[in-house]
Amino acid sequence: MWAGIIPIVLGEKSVILDVGRKRRLHSEPQRIVMGIRDGGCRADGCDAPPALCQAHHRIPWSRGGGTSVDDGYLLCGPHHHRIHDPDYQHTLDKHGKVRFSRRT
Repeated sequence: MWAGIIPIVLGEKSVILDVGRKRRLHSEPQRIVMGIRDGGCRADGCDAPPALCQAHHRIPWSRGGGTSVDDGYLLCGPHHHRIHDPDYQHTLDKHGKVRFSRRT
């Protein structure tokens, strides 16, 4: 039985994919890995490709979140703005898709 692991090579040298609190913004290698993993915007029903997406911190940087592939995911511009809009709340479904609902 195979584990289903697919290696991803980003260049000749190893690349750090978890920089903790040393950097706020995700690096290009981190965004590439998230693009491969997420396939584009993680908002439910959105098909924006990785090139049109921004990296989002699952735990906000302002609240102590780190900058890593595990803590980040891709959202297109409109959905990235919505996730920070206090008029909306969001949840992750069992497939890792972000679902938005308007606060009442």
